[in-house]
Amino acid sequence: HQRFLPLFKKLDPYLLKQSSELVALTLHSPENLEETPGFIAHLTALLGAKGINLVELTSCYTDTLLILEKEDLEKGLAVLGF
Repeated sequence: HQRFLPLFKKLDPYLLKQSSELVALTLHSPENLEETPGFIAHLTALLGAKGINLVELTSCYTDTLLILEKEDLEKGLAVLGF
């Protein structure tokens, strides 16, 4: 990720926030999860109840990408059962 820093420095006037202390968790789910109402709501409620803030969340078909602070990684993994 260090090799991209010069690019980010050029984009600096356009960046709202920059952080190098983030981690990404990718959850791969079965295809039928797409038909399950409330999955994302349940997932975010579990993490929020443990004080874990999601910086970003993207869900697309069978993949859910969670971006959180590095310091919350262990707690997040425990909440998700890893």
